Amino acid sequence: VSGISDILNDPANMGDEIVYAAMLTTRNENWTQTLNTLMENETGTFFFGVGAAHLAGNDSVIAMLEAQGWNVIRQ
Repeated sequence: VSGISDILNDPANMGDEIVYAAMLTTRNENWTQTLNTLMENETGTFFFGVGAAHLAGNDSVIAMLEAQGWNVIRQ
């Protein structure tokens, strides 16, 4: 995942900002909102599976959930 993170931290590696936003940032923001809503309404431990590209980088689902105060463990 660290190699993917290096690539994804620079939107230019995906062509441009529009492609980067469409493929990652916007999707991750939408998923994060959905996951946050699901977890707020339930208790316990949660498992969500997503593609590796959505787990790495500054705009990852993990980073966004952590910014909202969730304890995220990648296994």
